[in-house]
Order: sequence, then structure tokens, then C-alpha cells
Amino acid sequence: MKCHYVNDSIAGRVLIPGCMGAAVHGKDGCTCNRRETIQEHIVRLEREIAEREQELDLLKNEVRFPWKE
Repeated sequence: MKCHYVNDSIAGRVLIPGCMGAAVHGKDGCTCNRRETIQEHIVRLEREIAEREQELDLLKNEVRFPWKE
């Protein structure tokens, strides 16, 4: 649940914290807007893995193993 405001007839506009930052520090500590969705996280990690695999392939081509020649 993300942080959000509700309008209360007695208290007025009230922040309902959805993250620990807002629960401790109020609206200035909210980290909900900075959170990645799980799918975005997966896509980012898959992209990083592909980049690392390309880098590894380049490094394998650079390294010469005398026993394999």
C-alpha cells in the first residue's frame, strides 16, 4: 500500500503511511514514489545480466590461454 491522504471530517487531510519512511518522518520521508515495481526490477536485472554476459564474452576473447592454442 502506498502512502496516501484521506479527508476526515474531524481531523481534515490525514496522511496514511504505506512505507516506514513516512511512518517515521511524515510525508517528507516517504519512499513509495521511489519504489520499483517487481516487473521493472526484473527487467533491470535482466538487462544488467545481458551486459555482464557481453562483457564476459569480450574478456574471454581478450585472454589467451597458452594450453588451448
